[in-house]
Amino acid sequence: MAVVSLMGSVLVSTNRTVRQELANNEGAGEILNDVFSIRYLLQEYVLHHEERARAQWLITEDSLLRLLVAQPALTGAQDDVLVNLRLTNGTVKSLFSQIVKNYETNASDGLKAALRQELEERLTGQIMIRLESMISDAATLSEQSRMGVMMAQGNEGIAVATISGLILLIFAISIFVTYTSVLRPLAKLSSGAATIGGGNFDFRLDDARRDEVGELARVFNEMAEKLRGREAKIRRLVDSNIIGIMISELEGEVLEANDAFLKLVGYDRLDLQSGRIDWKKITPSEFQVADSRAIQELRESGTYAPFEKEYFCKDGSRIPVMIGGALLEGRPASTVGFVLDLTDRKATQEALAQTRADLTRVARVSSLGALTASIAHEVNQPLAGIITNASTCLRMLAVDPPNIDGARQTARRTIRDGNRASDVVKRLRALFAKKQTTMEPLDLNEATREVIALLRGELQKSRAVLQVDLTTGLPPVMGDRVQLQQVILNLLANAADAMSDIDDRPRQLVVTTERDGDDSVCLAIRDAGVGFDPQSVERLFDAFYTTKSGGMGIGLFVCRSIISSHNGRLWASQNDGPGATFSFTLPCVD
Repeated sequence: MAVVSLMGSVLVSTNRTVRQELANNEGAGEILNDVFSIRYLLQEYVLHHEERARAQWLITEDSLLRLLVAQPALTGAQDDVLVNLRLTNGTVKSLFSQIVKNYETNASDGLKAALRQELEERLTGQIMIRLESMISDAATLSEQSRMGVMMAQGNEGIAVATISGLILLIFAISIFVTYTSVLRPLAKLSSGAATIGGGNFDFRLDDARRDEVGELARVFNEMAEKLRGREAKIRRLVDSNIIGIMISELEGEVLEANDAFLKLVGYDRLDLQSGRIDWKKITPSEFQVADSRAIQELRESGTYAPFEKEYFCKDGSRIPVMIGGALLEGRPASTVGFVLDLTDRKATQEALAQTRADLTRVARVSSLGALTASIAHEVNQPLAGIITNASTCLRMLAVDPPNIDGARQTARRTIRDGNRASDVVKRLRALFAKKQTTMEPLDLNEATREVIALLRGELQKSRAVLQVDLTTGLPPVMGDRVQLQQVILNLLANAADAMSDIDDRPRQLVVTTERDGDDSVCLAIRDAGVGFDPQSVERLFDAFYTTKSGGMGIGLFVCRSIISSHNGRLWASQNDGPGATFSFTLPCVD
């Protein structure tokens, strides 16, 4: 530390000397410039006797005087030059004052003009002699300052070179000491880390030293012990085979896997050791986009969110799984994946979907009884028309001569009524038949009109005053026509039932459709019935909850399930007056 302090002091001293010599050199240059300026301004004044030249001469002379007073001297020769400059400058200033005074005193006297000019020339000559002397002294001072700068810079270079040599020597000694006392133990530490990275957690370092290296060795051994414990826990998890675990390359090859994963995909340990398991090759093509997205997440964050996919088993069958994973630390091209078998879950979901479908059909069929009167009315009307038209046709053909034109028109009416009866039967079969869900764009207004046509007789029987206000130009919605018509039918039947005991006001039933924002369509059915308890508004849609004496409690539950499966929303609200409104929204087709 003492050597470093001494070297620092030498560098600071030499640097200070260089800066001082540079300052002296700069001051000497300014002195020389001021002397030249004074000589020029003297000539200007003598030629023109302008006040501007005199004022500028005084300013420059004052600047020169300050420089001469402030300029330090490091050598005796420089000090002698400064003394001569100061004395000469005083004489020049005095002579210039005489010139100015002589001109101002005798300028208006024409008789003394010759004497004034003679005196002015004599004084000017004396000043010029002294200015030349000052120029010579200032140039000498500048040259001495320049030589001083060069000498100081040379001394600084010698000092820097000497100190650099000492630093290199100290650095070499430090490297030797560092290598023997630090680097060699650190190399052992690095080798030990590589050994542990290779999976040998029993490696230990000598931690007997009582210095920083020994402390590092002790910390290393403690970390190795913790890694040993962690590795044992992970090994127990892998060997427990609770979940499938695999270690693989991003390119696809599975490097290691537990028995649970091998059993999942139907491969054995020999297939794994021979490199025949590649997760990319056993993944169906429709999941390649999801796999690419997971790899991108791995590279960006080191992990990827669990997602569902499928694998091809060795026998060619497919198995549904959920997989999540992360990059292995220190191995950016390798991942660990956790694979969960979803076979049982998928089977449960399919059974649940089938149960829901069966429940939906039960609800649809259960409403068949309520539609008996409407069905009979809708079918009886065209059948009665067919019988009447057929009888009329026979009479027209029995007359003499036969009324062929009238019989032809009557036959056309018979065909029309037959088609009407056929359409009624087709709508009933479509509504109550057991078939797969078919999602397609459909006109909600048209579907609503078809349901109203089926229910018109029943609504008339219940004395409901039907008001239909369907907004034209609505965009189509994506859905299953039969299921959505079942929802509309159920809501209309419920509205009619809610008004069955109302006698003190019109049984008003309003059906409306409208846009709901930019991306959905809303259908609302408002009645003037008894309404519902606000506290039980959410229970209305629970399974087996009913407010009817003979109800099953599945109608609204099925309705909400259907609307939810169509990405829509079904809700109930109380009217400002009597009754309630049931509404649902469905997204428009893009």
